[in-house]
Amino acid sequence: MWNYEHAIFTTSSPTSIWNLYQDISKWSKWDDEIIEAHLERPFATGSVGTLTVLNQKPSIFTLKEVKENQSFTSVMAIDELNIQIAFYHYINKTDSQTKITHGVSISGPHAKEIGDQIGPLLTKNIPHSMDRLVKLAGENE
Repeated sequence: MWNYEHAIFTTSSPTSIWNLYQDISKWSKWDDEIIEAHLERPFATGSVGTLTVLNQKPSIFTLKEVKENQSFTSVMAIDELNIQIAFYHYINKTDSQTKITHGVSISGPHAKEIGDQIGPLLTKNIPHSMDRLVKLAGENE
């Protein structure tokens, strides 16, 4: 398995962050590597969608776990590499702030080796996208 995680704190409410998460058509506003994203059903566990990322062909993903105002995980299978890539997002309210954690987990027979190769490409924009997410959440409060 290969893992990456980044966390930041904000004074924005979990609801403000969650509203940006569940509005998938606007993910590109806080993640500038996303060209477009669509879901076939509402933002809920089991929903399947399509994600187009800069310089890549569209990929199919599934929302594996969705807990309103708390977390969601989207998973993509890359059959030709025999791996699954999970993108997870957590919101934790502390006394005075909200902690946001984004992470990537790659699993499969050669996940560590493949993760060492493609992981940095998948994760390089995460800190920047999280900063944009927090900024948008603050503007929407």
